[in-house]
Amino acid sequence: MRYLTVIVLLLVLSGLVFAKMKLDKKTGSLNPLETGEIIPNVYAIKDQKVNMYAAKVNGQFIAFDAGDHPRLVRRELQKLGIDPEKFTDVFLTHSHQDHSGALEVFSNAKIHISKEEADYLNDERNPMRSFFLNLRN
Repeated sequence: MRYLTVIVLLLVLSGLVFAKMKLDKKTGSLNPLETGEIIPNVYAIKDQKVNMYAAKVNGQFIAFDAGDHPRLVRRELQKLGIDPEKFTDVFLTHSHQDHSGALEVFSNAKIHISKEEADYLNDERNPMRSFFLNLRN
């Protein structure tokens, strides 16, 4: 049941994010949302150039991606009054630095990634491999 809730939240979140993001007509890129509540219990957290998202479920939080800069993510969570220790799970869309660089903020959370992404992370040629191995230890 919990994972069904997560899947539904992901689908709703995806639609809301694309509806609210603004396209920069000069560069053709999307600008991240400002930190805040998108709908009740669903939050956008602005990092330098990306957003991560949080959903409050039964008093705990689930993150979708982790952001890039730990200091910025902590600051933005503090603005919302959200304690990083309350995150139980982080679902990574993929392992690029701008989506996983602030994983250290969520020390109590279980990290979820796809099998394909896990295989990539375990590849000795992957430059991010040592970063993720250090998180495990």
